[in-house]
Amino acid sequence: MRKNANAFKIICYFLFCGTVGSLTTACSMPLKKLGNGTSTSDPATQLVFYTSLPSTANSGALFSTQPYVLIEDASGKISTTANNTVTLVAYTNSTCTATASGTFTEDSLQASSGVAIFTTVTYNGPAGTIYVGATASGLTTACSGAITIGTGSAYQTAFSTQPSTTETSGSVLSTQPVVEVEDSGGNLISSASNSITLKVFSNSSCTTAATGTLSATANPVSASSGSATFAGVTYTGPVGTIYLGATSNGLVTGCSKAIAVSAGSAYQLAFSTEPSTTNVTGSVFSTQPVVEVEDSGGNLISSASNSITLGAFSNSNCTTSISGLTETTNPLSASSGKAAFTGVTYSGPTGTIYIGATASGLVKACSSAITIDSGPAYQLVFSTAPSTAVNSGQTFGIQPIVAVEDSGGNLDSSATNSITLGAYTDSNCTTLASGNLSATTNPVSASSGHANFAGVTYIGKTGTIYIGATSTGLVTACSSAVTVYPGSPYQLGFSTEPSQSAISGTAFGTQPVVEVED
Repeated sequence: MRKNANAFKIICYFLFCGTVGSLTTACSMPLKKLGNGTSTSDPATQLVFYTSLPSTANSGALFSTQPYVLIEDASGKISTTANNTVTLVAYTNSTCTATASGTFTEDSLQASSGVAIFTTVTYNGPAGTIYVGATASGLTTACSGAITIGTGSAYQTAFSTQPSTTETSGSVLSTQPVVEVEDSGGNLISSASNSITLKVFSNSSCTTAATGTLSATANPVSASSGSATFAGVTYTGPVGTIYLGATSNGLVTGCSKAIAVSAGSAYQLAFSTEPSTTNVTGSVFSTQPVVEVEDSGGNLISSASNSITLGAFSNSNCTTSISGLTETTNPLSASSGKAAFTGVTYSGPTGTIYIGATASGLVKACSSAITIDSGPAYQLVFSTAPSTAVNSGQTFGIQPIVAVEDSGGNLDSSATNSITLGAYTDSNCTTLASGNLSATTNPVSASSGHANFAGVTYIGKTGTIYIGATSTGLVTACSSAVTVYPGSPYQLGFSTEPSQSAISGTAFGTQPVVEVED
């Protein structure tokens, strides 16, 4: 409600025109006179429209003639002492008893000296016929003549067909929305062809964007005959309540009714708990991964019991697998939609890896990048293996180099362990061979994690041997098979010994055989 700022001047004008007859013709329009012109303080009883309101108006547009409402006594005189609040109401009948659905922009004004002068009256409501009633508490209502309301200009969007009020995340809405372009009174603008875009919001006024994704066969859609019919509208996102907003440049956004979103069917895996982002090779991850089964909107499927397998990968898409990942149980069946892994360990080269979770029929989950650092000294390996063939008594053509590594095969560059070479008869290097393995220095202390041997020679029987590298507390390294061939002639040996007793002058019962040996 606003106070009538011009009322005093207008009333003075009424009095002036009504009391000086010679000036009546100077008035711009016929004015009511104050009865006998001698009393203005009788009790007010009724309201009267001084101006005739227009017979036509468009919804949302200013009335071409604005209402001037007079407060009168029973004899029809203006009650100049009245300051009642005058309210405008739209009605559907000529007696102003049946209220219309529309509203006025300026609907309440406090009179001054018995006059209420409205200046910004606009009707927002359906097209058709209305009557304007001027009301005030305790006074008889003034009712205007019929006013035909026409369609106004495009002002807002509205859902002529509301979308479904319940939806499963990732599924097409069972009822697809239809949006129309309206004037401020809610009348369809049948000529409108505005481009209309659907968006998803978290509040009923469609001002706060929701998370998740809204898709449709086409979005935006251009209105045809004032309406935009959408198809394939699907929301993929968290469970809860959302609202669809229909936006169009220059128009007020229409907001749908609330839509309750529930979880969809199992679609993908996700890490609800990511594994540690750094780890020492060969050590159990400090943070063990938990994998959950989700729908396409990321909602937990609490009924899922899928079998889930973890693996190590070299790329962020988890498409290139690598070895070295172990777990207490793998695969592991989900319980209440989740699989909580234990004992996850990676033993492999330093660098960056990713852990992938897979289950039949579901989209794979891939963890964040994990940096693998080297661990403590664990094993010996031949970084340079010895020759695979050698003559007995001759120096190996390729001299072995032994490295100290962690369990993932990473060089321990700080290692200075004392490393000893030996000859063995088996590929596990557990049974020593009968020959003699010698070297310039044996054992050799590692330097920067490597022990470089020189002068390694094996003197022994022909056949196959294995070179083993040992160091206290570390896993033994065992070479590939080494074939031993005869060496250069070096000595004589009895391959058949003569008899150990004989009679003088008599031939030995067992005659000796002598061979040339290396």
